[in-house]
Amino acid sequence: MKKLFALGVLLAAVFAVTLAVIPKQDLDAIPCCEGYYQSATTHWTMANDCATAESYFRAETIGEAQATCSPTYPCGVTLPACYYDSGSGMWIVDGKLSWGCKETCGPPPM
Repeated sequence: MKKLFALGVLLAAVFAVTLAVIPKQDLDAIPCCEGYYQSATTHWTMANDCATAESYFRAETIGEAQATCSPTYPCGVTLPACYYDSGSGMWIVDGKLSWGCKETCGPPPM
């Protein structure tokens, strides 16, 4: 029990020293993911496995997200669900890509 308490005290001390050493960030420069966008058209991809179908879908649609967010980057990217089509024996991703854009947010409300 004493060892566990000593370990807790040591971790708290390390945490306090780390906070004192790390430079403070300007509160006006907090990065966040803002907005909600969706691809203008529905996209459809298929492959032998779900991961590959998702990769094809992402490659097909990410350009629109990057153009919307320029000069920053897309964030919170969401793909439609991948599903198995027993008729073709393939995995399919069908729908619209959703995303936000990395922005600099102001300080949180007090």
